[in-house]
Amino acid sequence: MSTIPTEITAATESTLDIASIKSVMDGFDPASLLPDLSKVFGSLVGVCRIAVMIGPIITLILGLAYLFLAPKEANYYFGYRCYFGMGSVRAWRFTQRLAGVCLGGLGLILTVIMAIITGGYGRTYADQAGASAYGDVLRQLRAMAPEFYDRARSAYESDRSARESRFSAALRRAEGEQSRYESARSARRQEAADARDFSYREYQDLLDYWLRRAQLENEDYRWRQDYALRQAGL
Repeated sequence: MSTIPTEITAATESTLDIASIKSVMDGFDPASLLPDLSKVFGSLVGVCRIAVMIGPIITLILGLAYLFLAPKEANYYFGYRCYFGMGSVRAWRFTQRLAGVCLGGLGLILTVIMAIITGGYGRTYADQAGASAYGDVLRQLRAMAPEFYDRARSAYESDRSARESRFSAALRRAEGEQSRYESARSARRQEAADARDFSYREYQDLLDYWLRRAQLENEDYRWRQDYALRQAGL
């Protein structure tokens, strides 16, 4: 026996509680999804300071290394190497001192300049302007939250209506299929019963025919026996 699919019947039982969803959304603040920009900007300022200071510090370290740690003789592993500096020991040492003075002085100057520039960053007008812009964004999000909620709810309601209509159509199709199946099954049962009754009647008619024929042949045989006996005078 056919039944309506369990997926369709289960879908009718599971309904969403709109009131609970609305209560959750009413207390929802979109600003809570945003990170705390004060902490982000604080970390970002430190990272930017380190990134800006890396280049000058590396230049200063290279200059000091060429001045005090350079090998006494030319080599291909460490030191400032150029075509003229590799010619002799005197040229090599002069090249290392010159490279150390240039790179060390440049690194020292850049280090001081970058330290001065980045030292006051974070306490300027830009920081205040950024905080004000962040507050404006939060206020705009809070103002737009009801609109977002209404849009989401209307989209949910339209989608729910479409799903319910599709479910109703599927349910009607399933009921139609079940009714057609029941009709076809009843027709097949009736055909089987008619065929069984016809076979039984045909069998009964044949049985009666042969019984009647056997009875007639038996009576004819007895009559012939009696006739033969009368003819013989017995």
